[in-house]
Amino acid sequence: RRAASALLTGVVAPEWAAEAASTGDLGDGNLRWPVEQGWFGRGYGSGEGGYHLAVDINGERGSDVFSAAPGIVGYVGNDLRGYGNVVLIVHPGGWVTLYGHNQSVNVRAGERVAQGQAIAALGSSGRSMGPHVHFELIYQGRNCDPLPFVPEDQITHLSAAGPTRRVAWNPSAPKPSSVRCKKRMMHPSH
Repeated sequence: RRAASALLTGVVAPEWAAEAASTGDLGDGNLRWPVEQGWFGRGYGSGEGGYHLAVDINGERGSDVFSAAPGIVGYVGNDLRGYGNVVLIVHPGGWVTLYGHNQSVNVRAGERVAQGQAIAALGSSGRSMGPHVHFELIYQGRNCDPLPFVPEDQITHLSAAGPTRRVAWNPSAPKPSSVRCKKRMMHPSH
C-alpha cells in the first residue's frame, strides 16, 4: 500500500527507476493506446474544476488492457480508494502509468512488461460508471496529459478529445514543455 501511495504521487524510488531502465527497452517516445478497440471517453482536465487529470478509455468489458510503454510493475491491487483493481507501472526515466477499474489483472508486482503486453482485463471495479480504463501518466509528482504521446491512428473517437499536438518523449530527456502537467486534485465530492 505504501508503494502504491508513493507511485500515485510520482515518488519513484531510485532503485525502481534504475530497474525499469535496466530492461534495455526505452521505448520509442510514444505511448501505446491501452485498449485496442477502446474509444476516447473523457480527457485530461475534464470534470468539475478540471479535477480529472487522466484519460478514460471506454471499451467492452473483458477487453485486454495493454501496457502503454515498457517497464516494471510497481503495484497491483485494490487498496487505492476509488480505483478498483489497479496496476501501476514504473517506466524508464521515472515516469509512471496507472490503469484503473480493471475487471481482473494478469501481472504481478516486480514483473517486467513490454510495451503492448496485456496486463489486465477492462472492467468497472471501484468508483466507476461503466466499463472503462482510467489511464494516468504521472511524472515528478504531477499528472500529465498522456494523449500527446499516443499516435493518432491508435485512438478511436479522437475527435471527442479535441486537437492535440503530438510529441515524443525520450525517457532520458526532460518533459516536453508543450505537455500539460498538474498536481493531483481531490475529487470534488471527497
